[in-house]
Amino acid sequence: MNVTSTTIIEGDPPQSIPGRWRISSPVGAPPLRFFRRAACLRFDTGERADRIGIVGPESTTLKAVFGPLDYDALGQIKTPLKASLADSGETVIVELEAPRQVRRVGLRSSAASGSGRSIEFYRLDGDTPADKPTISVGVLNNEATLPSDADFTDARFAMRLAGASGPLRAGDLAELRVRGYPTGPRLGIADPKDAASAVFFWQVAGEVGKTPPADQGNVDAGQAFVDALQRYLDDFFARPAGSTGPAPEFVEAALIAASDAPCVLDVTAFDVTYHLVLQSLHSGGVEQAGKQVLRFAGGSEAVQEVSVRLPGNATVASATLETAESFRDDRLLASDDGSPDVTLAQKEGVYVGVERWASQEVTRAQAVSVSGIAVALMAITDAAEMLVELHEDWRGQPSGRKLASGALTLGRAGERGWVTLPFPEPVVLSSDPYWILIKAADGRAVWLAEAGDPPVRVLEGNDEPGTWADLNALDGLHAMHRFLSRGEQAQEQAPVSLAIGEQVVVGTIDEDSGTKVYDLASAINDHLGGSPSYETIPLTFRSVLSGLITVYPPVVEFDPS
Repeated sequence: MNVTSTTIIEGDPPQSIPGRWRISSPVGAPPLRFFRRAACLRFDTGERADRIGIVGPESTTLKAVFGPLDYDALGQIKTPLKASLADSGETVIVELEAPRQVRRVGLRSSAASGSGRSIEFYRLDGDTPADKPTISVGVLNNEATLPSDADFTDARFAMRLAGASGPLRAGDLAELRVRGYPTGPRLGIADPKDAASAVFFWQVAGEVGKTPPADQGNVDAGQAFVDALQRYLDDFFARPAGSTGPAPEFVEAALIAASDAPCVLDVTAFDVTYHLVLQSLHSGGVEQAGKQVLRFAGGSEAVQEVSVRLPGNATVASATLETAESFRDDRLLASDDGSPDVTLAQKEGVYVGVERWASQEVTRAQAVSVSGIAVALMAITDAAEMLVELHEDWRGQPSGRKLASGALTLGRAGERGWVTLPFPEPVVLSSDPYWILIKAADGRAVWLAEAGDPPVRVLEGNDEPGTWADLNALDGLHAMHRFLSRGEQAQEQAPVSLAIGEQVVVGTIDEDSGTKVYDLASAINDHLGGSPSYETIPLTFRSVLSGLITVYPPVVEFDPS
């Protein structure tokens, strides 16, 4: 989004910001008087933002040049810039509001008639002119124009018309053009209702433009402009703890240009790009700016959700979510293909009843210490109880020697999920084959399977080596399981997964804070439906482990269509 409403609110009549600013509106009284001009920038929010984020200097630009201002000190009406004239003998004493460089004097035709006339400029000692003029300039076409390399600068001085038959009088002067140079030029941001509150982000000390370097008044604000706008907007949106209420329809900021002397500002490039920022979680029908804590009991897969709300037609530029995780050391090991994904979308599997064992041969690529096992089950009956055993291999069959065993209780019929069986003591698995066996003690279930080998098998036996009957093999289907481990390899795996809709989002650890950071932009954009009405986007966390997650409000930068 770009700032669309940009108008001058102090100084000359309203105009767009690019172009020439005449900075000649006085503020205050001598010796603290300065000159200022202000423009109003309006940021439309549509009452949809918790904050406004300014895009960096690649998209937000302020380039300008502070330069001198020439003005007629006699033509100023009801301003402090108007010169005061007084007749004194053969001279006219001129008093300006501050030292200014004289550039041209215009005479009425009656005073400039004849030839050989010149204007002499004198310094003053009190009301007494110096014995000799500082500079003398010939009159041509009723004007005396000082050479470009001449510098007669003063706040109070005398002028005499040499070569004339009579003395110069105040009424003979038609124009007194003087020049103000930018002095202490500066740019700042302020509340439009309180320009005096400006915080300046660009400034130069002293007088600019009269002496080298020539580019001293050149402005390329860049990052400083971005930072100043962002600080102002952040302060605007900072609300006391516990305050509520909708976001404003728009926010206004004043761009202030100031100088201790009249000058001009030529704005050559100006653009402000910003995004609306959502920085809250949606819960219970309201936006909450505080963190939320999600708890996972462990033992079976638990699902917890938090949500954000955005217009369906929004385009998300960036979205980050930060979480702090606190889990025991057990982690799900990645499968043999390296995938740690535990999302369940499978519809196929092997039937598990009380009569026979469903078995899966497993071989790890390398030795590993495991502290438990997770299996993917779908209950067919309510509160089904499953028996799970881990056996060594003996000649391609379970050996009957149990390394670990236990019972699992499932939920309601039709529910699917990961169910974990922790081992009393860690078990070291070599790279030899092992067998996972599941049978129902009560009820029925399906052990979900994915494509792979070796296939899941249905066995019948009495735990004696060589006595197992291989009743059926489901070719191409591999029963889903994951071992739990506390080893170094396992710590690389995430204890929890995050998804938006069907899209899993993988987080990265921030080395400085130790928190996990998720980039949600792509997943949110894919989830939004395009409607101008608000949509609730669920952020779904899943874990089979015991622990908790602290979810901090996301930072979502977006543009409504």
